[in-house]
Amino acid sequence: RHEESWSHLVAGNDLHRSRLRYDRALDAAVVDGLIQVFGQPARPAASASSEAPIFIVGLPRTGTTLAERILGSHPDVHAAGELSCLSEALSEAVAAHHSLRDLDWLGFVTALQSVNPETVANAYLRLARPWRGTEPRFVDKQPTNFYYCGLILAAFPNARIVHLTRHPLAAVHAIYKTYFPRTYPFSYQLDELADYYVGYHRLMAHWHRLHPGAILDLAYEDIVSSQEESTRRLLDFCGLPFDAACLQFEKNEASSTTASAVQVRQPLYASSVALWRHHESALAPVRRRLAEAGIIVD
Repeated sequence: RHEESWSHLVAGNDLHRSRLRYDRALDAAVVDGLIQVFGQPARPAASASSEAPIFIVGLPRTGTTLAERILGSHPDVHAAGELSCLSEALSEAVAAHHSLRDLDWLGFVTALQSVNPETVANAYLRLARPWRGTEPRFVDKQPTNFYYCGLILAAFPNARIVHLTRHPLAAVHAIYKTYFPRTYPFSYQLDELADYYVGYHRLMAHWHRLHPGAILDLAYEDIVSSQEESTRRLLDFCGLPFDAACLQFEKNEASSTTASAVQVRQPLYASSVALWRHHESALAPVRRRLAEAGIIVD
């Protein structure tokens, strides 16, 4: 009863959206601001150059938790979860020159041009210390850190950034049907969600142009269809030797508080890959919006 279920989903999302404050124009301006502020690679920090944290970024519901569980199953890696340490470190650095109360989202991004990457690196490591575990490496899986890839690579020249991707309409569908308490206000209207996707896609393309080879794009569909090959590719990018435990991530007993908490307790499955096709006609406006922005959907 896909059409009937979709009508209820739309009604529920409309109701929830009516209770939220969200400005899509501000998010678009933020992407423009980041591209302007980070138009050139920043000078790398020196003091933190030996640290090599692993950052997993991307949109929600694209496999970020799955990638974290794979990496966290490696004996040399601790999965620290969705840390807020980077945004807190950036806030500290910005607050040294500006009053945070006087800055909106765009003003905060603009103020990042005065931030010293070394200061950010030191603050981040201090804030992350309680969460990073005792293993040699740790994973920070905060999807929205995709906003700050340029600063991450300036603060930590040896960092690894893993960007999870998914078929655009599959990603939009998965986000639209998920309730995110207190986060992702763009996700309850398809037109706003499509615009957000366009901005995200544009920003990630900018980071790739600015730092070629420094960010690994890892497709959720590839993990599902070629688990071992994708796992080896992921571990190799992160400078980790292959370990068979990473292929049995469902046995990882560490806690998970994300929307994928149930799925990561199960062996890999492919049933979610094409769920969006049940609602392909309803997603047609999203397809058109992405196509207008030059995004290849299929």
